[in-house]
This record gives sequence, C-alpha cells and structure tokens, in this order.
Amino acid sequence: MENEKKDREKKIRLQEEWLKNEKQRKEEEIKKHELCKCNIMICNICKCQNPKYELVRLSNNLYCVGCNKWKCRC
Repeated sequence: MENEKKDREKKIRLQEEWLKNEKQRKEEEIKKHELCKCNIMICNICKCQNPKYELVRLSNNLYCVGCNKWKCRC
C-alpha cells in the first residue's frame, strides 16, 4: 500500500518535471524565431568563437563562412 503511494507520487513528480521541461523547450524554440533589433532572426546569427566574415555586396551585410550565418548588426 505504501509502495503504491510512493510510486504514484514519483510518477506525478516525473510528469510535472516533464511538463516543465517541455514548456521551457517550446519557449526556447519560439525565442529562436524572434527577430533581433537589426531584423535578423536570432537562430540565423553567428555565434562562432573565431568567425570568418565575408561581405555580401548586395545586402552590405557580413556573412560567416564557418557556420553560414549572419553577423548581428546591433
């Protein structure tokens, strides 16, 4: 009887933890698709430690050759 109660409590705790993690994951996924102040999507901004930027003449923006993402203009 006592083991069943502990098992139910553990199952409920695991479900709550999973829901919390799932909510956090969804919030992070939404945040990735938001726009930065310079109108570049956050998921398309270069985060390389040693970026190698090339200038794109059509848009006058810098593009990282290493990760194929844009340099933030902010």
